[in-house]
Amino acid sequence: MNSVQETVKTALTGLTMPTYSGNPICPVPQVWIAPPVIGDFASAPQIYVWGGVVREKRQTMGPRGTSIPTSAGTFPSGFRDAHFTVDIWIKYAMENDDVLEDNKFPLIIDTVMQELRGMTMPVLNVTDSITGWVTNITHIGEDFTIEYGAIRELEDQRFWLYEAHIAMMVFEKVQQ
Repeated sequence: MNSVQETVKTALTGLTMPTYSGNPICPVPQVWIAPPVIGDFASAPQIYVWGGVVREKRQTMGPRGTSIPTSAGTFPSGFRDAHFTVDIWIKYAMENDDVLEDNKFPLIIDTVMQELRGMTMPVLNVTDSITGWVTNITHIGEDFTIEYGAIRELEDQRFWLYEAHIAMMVFEKVQQ
């Protein structure tokens, strides 16, 4: 799960936003796995990547191996397939009289979706940054559900909080 979350976070880090009148429509989004204690939704779009729901099955080939591959090409017996629904949450507070208020948040969603759709597939030999475990992502950026939530007025009534939820299917294959 850690490798999948890190792969998606890396893909969304440093997004280039569309421009209007020669300027980006908003600052570069901040991308997180675990959100900060206090988020500043008005400074830049906030994107949170979470492992969501995982369905996993294992197929044992001969004696069951208990170790996990720690480098490319090191494979004990058995195969594991994991199907993730990775949750990607986007939040952004904008002034309620913004010139682009009808367009800005949908364009942020479109930019995120464009990046996810353009991810290289398959992503082979992904090494977990903490454990060193190796995995392969065989399906990413193909199946989505997008929920564009209702706008919420913030306490001072000058800002509206826009929210969207993207559920993306990711398939991971590991031989272990």
